[in-house]
Amino acid sequence: MNVSAVVRAAEGRLVGNGDKQFEKIVTDSRVINFENAASCAFVALVGELFDGHNYIQQVIEKGVKVIVCSRIPDGCDGKASFIVVEDTLTALGKIASFHRSQFDIPVCAVTGSVGKTSTKEMIASVLERGFNVLKTEKNFNNEIGLPMTLLKMDENHTASVVEMGMRGLGQIKYLCGLAHPTMGVITNVGVAHMELLGSQENIFRAKLEVAAYLKNGASLILCGDDKMLSDKTHVCEVLKEYGSNPEIVYFGTGENCDYRAENIEVTEENKYSFDICTPHGKGRLTLNVLGRHNVLNALAAAAVGMEAGMKIEDCIFALENYCGDGIRQNIIKANGITVIDDTYNAGPESMRASLDVLHNLKGVKRRIAVLGDMLELGSESEKAHTEIGAYAWENGIDILITAGECMKCAADEFDRMGELKGKD
Repeated sequence: MNVSAVVRAAEGRLVGNGDKQFEKIVTDSRVINFENAASCAFVALVGELFDGHNYIQQVIEKGVKVIVCSRIPDGCDGKASFIVVEDTLTALGKIASFHRSQFDIPVCAVTGSVGKTSTKEMIASVLERGFNVLKTEKNFNNEIGLPMTLLKMDENHTASVVEMGMRGLGQIKYLCGLAHPTMGVITNVGVAHMELLGSQENIFRAKLEVAAYLKNGASLILCGDDKMLSDKTHVCEVLKEYGSNPEIVYFGTGENCDYRAENIEVTEENKYSFDICTPHGKGRLTLNVLGRHNVLNALAAAAVGMEAGMKIEDCIFALENYCGDGIRQNIIKANGITVIDDTYNAGPESMRASLDVLHNLKGVKRRIAVLGDMLELGSESEKAHTEIGAYAWENGIDILITAGECMKCAADEFDRMGELKGKD
């Protein structure tokens, strides 16, 4: 990148030489060293617990020649080219948006209350059969992580899949304004972040912001098994408010779904096998990852692949060889015991999915669930935790171990149901 171009993109003020160039934007001073400093531009982000401006002198001493900041620290003037902006986080987004606009490639944006990281990984796995894919690493899906992903885009990439998280209305729309997606996926609408958004209707509206910048006729891929997303009339009403008119494509198990799973079976190895029925043909698919919820994730990935022009055979091959992202659900086996570690940022829907996995495992003598508090549920918290306790008992969990104040409601309900049924 050229400094002058970045000044224009960030709508900043240049102090110093505008002819300098750099190869990489960095927001963490710890990754800068004497060897890579000359190729880096440092963006001084400000957070609740840190201020990147405090490290400007340090990175300059290492050899960084380009700094994006909202103020120039004393004694640093003249030692680098400074791009001075009002807000460095906003500037980071503008620079990333400018960089993204230089590439004419398909970009798929993925959001949802549950399963967006796994679905993103599956989509990337499918697309890699036909494209050179840039994807969101881990779950870097916010106003810092997304720009840093976009800034990695180069002339070798022919497609991208990016994950988008949200904490309130308008955030996904903001992220889409940076990524310029050509296709959108919503895995579901749950109750996570109820404390911040107030109602499931607001969560629904927030998720649909993924379509705010889609061109007319672009594919918006929705879960047809989700109660709110399957209401196409309501979906279209909200999209009209957003000025968006995409082609709505459904995936799921119902007759309303364009990409549908039929004849779902669990193999002796606890894998899910099903017929995948699509507008582009049919086939049989056996997943290598646990859980019925991954059937829906796989359908979403297949929909993206085929809507992007891929063959069903390539999609099936990629999905059968997908082994998981290693982020949310780790399977640990030792001494005849199988542990499913699914402790990453659980909400009610993902916790039910984990209990489903445990319930459906074959050849298991005892099922033990260890559950911790689900956060950001607001007024729904007590009800949600109580329902999880009931769900655990109904799904044949033999021992429930809970941690946290909120999860006491689950433990109490689990015990209550056991007493009603005469079981310890």
